[in-house]
Amino acid sequence: MSVLLSSDALPQGLRVLLGGSFDPVHGAHAQLADAVQRTCRDAELIWIPAAQSPFKPEAPQVSAEDRRAMLHALLKERPGEQLDARELARPAPSYSLDTVRSLQEERPQRPLALAMGADTYAGITRWHGAAELLERVIVLVAPRPGLGQPQAELQGFDQARVHFLAMPPVELSSTSIRADLAQGRDPGRAALPLSVFQLIRQRGLYGWKD
Repeated sequence: MSVLLSSDALPQGLRVLLGGSFDPVHGAHAQLADAVQRTCRDAELIWIPAAQSPFKPEAPQVSAEDRRAMLHALLKERPGEQLDARELARPAPSYSLDTVRSLQEERPQRPLALAMGADTYAGITRWHGAAELLERVIVLVAPRPGLGQPQAELQGFDQARVHFLAMPPVELSSTSIRADLAQGRDPGRAALPLSVFQLIRQRGLYGWKD
């Protein structure tokens, strides 16, 4: 049976990985990072942009360099958080297990966690090397609108350790934000942090035209 962890049971010194396409990075990602920081106060939070998700047949809408630049812009406002671009340097698709292995080889004494939304967590058993991955990391799960709390017990994955983050569900999607930008609509600061929106305007990303 998988283990449902309370906040008190989370180990100290966690390195928490927040991965994704970040196409673009938006308010829901930032709120997930905030929830991680509230829950794991001594955590080292690392943002890891994917070259391409194995579950998304289409490539990201903008270049790896643009997605990395948007993350750099956001992280200037988030002291202590880091950007790790190792997945962008590997051939697509990006597998979390490869990243976790390499990070644990570098610093084997530091426990690792993956932070994700409940919609992503619902499909985690289909990830590449899921059994090994769930033995190596703790999973921090944020609620998503309409999903409630997903089933914590993962059939056949007895080593899984899961913690559900306390935060309100955030109803934002990269698809809807890109659609707004393509129509020349500012999605607002709850959807796009100002630094990210300014960079999108400067570079004319996602079809934006001033």
